[in-house]
Amino acid sequence: MVPFRFLLCSASATPALAIMATFVLSAGASQALAQAAPVWETKVALSEDGSYDSNPLMRGQDREGLYGSQTAVRLSHRTVSERSALQFEGEAGQGLYDDSSFNETDLHGKVDIKRKTQRASVALTASGDDDTTRTGELIDLGLATTNVRRRSFSVSPEAGYALSPLDKVGLEAAYTNTTYDNDIYTDYHLFSLLPSYTRALSPQDDGVLSCGFRRYQSDEGTDKTNDSITPMTGFRHRFSEKWSLQAGVGFQFSREETNGIETQAWTDQAVYLMKAFYTGEQDTFALEAQRKQQSFANSDDELVSVLALSGSHAVDNALSFKASTSYQFLDSVNGTSSSSFKNMIGGTVGMAYGLSPHAALSASYGYKREEKRDEPKAIKQNIARIGFTYQYDWANAQ
Repeated sequence: MVPFRFLLCSASATPALAIMATFVLSAGASQALAQAAPVWETKVALSEDGSYDSNPLMRGQDREGLYGSQTAVRLSHRTVSERSALQFEGEAGQGLYDDSSFNETDLHGKVDIKRKTQRASVALTASGDDDTTRTGELIDLGLATTNVRRRSFSVSPEAGYALSPLDKVGLEAAYTNTTYDNDIYTDYHLFSLLPSYTRALSPQDDGVLSCGFRRYQSDEGTDKTNDSITPMTGFRHRFSEKWSLQAGVGFQFSREETNGIETQAWTDQAVYLMKAFYTGEQDTFALEAQRKQQSFANSDDELVSVLALSGSHAVDNALSFKASTSYQFLDSVNGTSSSSFKNMIGGTVGMAYGLSPHAALSASYGYKREEKRDEPKAIKQNIARIGFTYQYDWANAQ
């Protein structure tokens, strides 16, 4: 009997049109993969959660708690052959709350397509979200006075080519477009390009050189553009099949242009990246420390430092636990910024218990503490959730 695997909901989401596009794209790729006698698996899950949110709009004053329920249907499919892979996920959810102004219908979709030959590889990831700033924005600066719809679409193609058994070049690109149905938020789009060169130094070590190009452009309100160029050097080390480490350092050269304001001179700041991963039979662990550019919902695009830690432990086939925590703070150029965000710390703990191969109970608790320049006290939020999930699987191989 195959044990039930608890399905965790991703934080990413999509507009209805983007979701339809990803499924159409998936269908075409699936037909092509079928010629290679692939292994496939399809999952359908229905979940019902009850929740309490102590501060749904992240306000410093006049906070009111929110009770509600969330019903979601999820569909996922994976097809894998010797040289190709396809995976897509879709979710539709309905949230009902004691304050009906928060009632929402969220849609999420994502598709990943990969193809490789002996020396080359290509991949495409597309996702779309149609949700709210309360559920979709990691940091919304407390702008909302009500539930605001957020629609986001992103596409990320990438390609790689092995020049020799030891040398590889790669190119990654990404485009994201985000819009809101309230003028207190600023619509924006992002474009990035990342060429890279990787050299195998040993069976366990790789050296990496890269240079990232990024542009942030606001689409309404303040006409703002932020360009950055980030050359980096780093390495990847595999301690074992379970342990791996990635690290890099570099400089970010950036310039901001705002309509009606004198264009700033190019500035440079040190940036870094460190990620450690462990994947075992019962345990997973991830540690990340990074200094990166972060886009906010009020047209700010700032340098932010992030420290994140997450892990999970499966006691047996039925019972599992997970936990995560993160801290991030504004790390602006020359110590000045127009952003009201200062720092945020938060964490989540959760558990899941399989009642049968298809059904499971889950519970989680989350805490977030955010400091802003225009608030005298820190803003706090507590979220408790308990849920039930029923999942059914189909596959042509175990």
